[in-house]
Amino acid sequence: MRCSQIERYAPHKVVVGRRSGTSSTCQGAQRGQIVSVRYRGQDQRSLIHLRVPASALPGADSDPYIAARAPPIDDGSEDRPSPTSSPTPLHRSYPRPKDERNDPLHRRGRPVDLVVERKDAAVQCLPLLHRLRGHPCEHRPREPCARWRKASSDRFRISSAPPLPQGIKSKYFHVTSSIPGPSLLHWTMLPALYYYIRGEQWKYVDHLHTVYGPIFRLGSRQIYVSDKEAIKQLLAKENQPKVNWYAALSRDPKTAGMFTTTNKEYHRQRRRLMSPAFAVEYLKNLEPFLHNATTKLFEAYQTRTEKAAKEGRELQINVYEDLACLAMDILGETAFGTSFNLVACLDDPKADRRFVEINRLLAKYLHDGGVRFFCRPFDKYMKRDLNVYKLTNPLVEERFAEKRAAQEKDADGSEERKDILQFLVNASVEVQKGQKDKLTEIQVKDQCVELLIAGGETTSNTITYILKALLENPDKLEKLYETIPSAPLDSTVAGFEELRDTPYLDACINEGMRMYPVTNELGRRTARESTVVLGHVIPPRTAISASLRALHYSPSYWPQPHKFWPERFLDGNTEGAPPADMAAFMPFGTGPRNCIGWKFAWHEMKMVLHTLLSRYHVYAVEKDVDFRQFVTFQLAKPRFRIGLKPREPVAASA
Repeated sequence: MRCSQIERYAPHKVVVGRRSGTSSTCQGAQRGQIVSVRYRGQDQRSLIHLRVPASALPGADSDPYIAARAPPIDDGSEDRPSPTSSPTPLHRSYPRPKDERNDPLHRRGRPVDLVVERKDAAVQCLPLLHRLRGHPCEHRPREPCARWRKASSDRFRISSAPPLPQGIKSKYFHVTSSIPGPSLLHWTMLPALYYYIRGEQWKYVDHLHTVYGPIFRLGSRQIYVSDKEAIKQLLAKENQPKVNWYAALSRDPKTAGMFTTTNKEYHRQRRRLMSPAFAVEYLKNLEPFLHNATTKLFEAYQTRTEKAAKEGRELQINVYEDLACLAMDILGETAFGTSFNLVACLDDPKADRRFVEINRLLAKYLHDGGVRFFCRPFDKYMKRDLNVYKLTNPLVEERFAEKRAAQEKDADGSEERKDILQFLVNASVEVQKGQKDKLTEIQVKDQCVELLIAGGETTSNTITYILKALLENPDKLEKLYETIPSAPLDSTVAGFEELRDTPYLDACINEGMRMYPVTNELGRRTARESTVVLGHVIPPRTAISASLRALHYSPSYWPQPHKFWPERFLDGNTEGAPPADMAAFMPFGTGPRNCIGWKFAWHEMKMVLHTLLSRYHVYAVEKDVDFRQFVTFQLAKPRFRIGLKPREPVAASA
């Protein structure tokens, strides 16, 4: 038998017999039918049924964990005796018969039931599976690795007959065969891999949704949906777990943070812990950090503008890079207790440049995680770039030292810095509400890096895309200017309360997020139970992605979806715009795993856009840009240049 003749299935049922039939017994089954693994209770004991010829079970009569029942075979051999209590281990060797003609796999005989009942039974039976495939197995590891332990939760099909070609089975006989999709991808995933490597998967997915509708499949194990009710079902009602690709982004899946963990219970505890740091009431504590970082950026713009005016030219900036630096400075203030000074490093050669490489190192860290995921099972031999931790770990360790010093002095914590890092440090000292255990220092360090992943470029990219959309629609930009009073270059940055009533700015931000969602899809997978999506049965452990971009561009929910039309989000019938279908608007996701920091991101976008447009007239310098998608939706080249012209004379700010 060949290794390719073993296929994995999910363990929530025992399936024995024909493709569409199910049974709880192996009696009457023939060679080539299904071998199954089933969990029993919460202790994850497994029950394995194998259908093999009677004499293919060397040593079965002496193993207490194997019960063999063998009817007489054609050559008159006797039945095997019942199992004894001698403790023969399952992982002993099974030598190949000297005479190949006596090999039971080559003899005709009635099948025998082999029932193995033991924890990690699939791992225990690996030598036997090797024997049935005709390969000797001398030993197995004393302690099976996690990858093999995972095999005990799978269901195996073993067939002595040559299998159907994978493409035919996937296209015509798989349980998802009723879902449309490109035929070529049932045979090879190379076309999809080509688009993924180029960062153009979003174009491919958009095209396939246009061709096949709100649901399609790539092969048999990757489903895409763009129906709003189906997406709510997956993300909110059923709360399906994330695909393993997210865990690959973490330094270690065992210490994965709230963003990358695939464990729903672990995520629930971590989110409950961190929710107070992102609540509306607590945002007021974070406002000064956001205000200070924004002020530094626009002070730098003022200096550059005055210098350009003396030289008789107008200021031009790479807003994509500048906003990325601003976002990281804000995260440094709120998540690590110090600014990364990336904005200052843009103009001041004497500025603290310890963190000037943090964006590049973070991108390298994410790139290595994605490569390791696609190079399994060789990922354990690949060294990952962890230099970003060399920058962030000292900041976390310093906060831990401050906490320990405060405990020695019996301080009440009233002087603690009220930021996200302090929440995590406190959770490592004492068990917080909703937590079962204290956080370790390693978990705190990993969670802080994940905050950089989730909140670094997402907000800054979205602001850039909103500016791009406004510049491509001058009438909308002019209308927005009418709602924002002009201000001198040295004016104070508006706070949360001052920006509470800005309906048209809010509408422009919403429309920008609809057209340029920072993540085009949210990868999920079905758990141990099947589910039904849009009338199609989705088997267990199948990847199913929520296509947010296709949802936001669906004509069924958004008339003229390619038109930048902020009036959709205004109350009343403004300029004949159809009202927005808010049930089909998910820029921050939906359900228990939606973006925990969306309120903070919303205030950051409003503050930056309002400050920029109140001080400057913006105009396009670089119009042709292209996008790519890896972890997030980003520009293919990290550059988007715009021009800035003060709304009030520069002399007024002198």
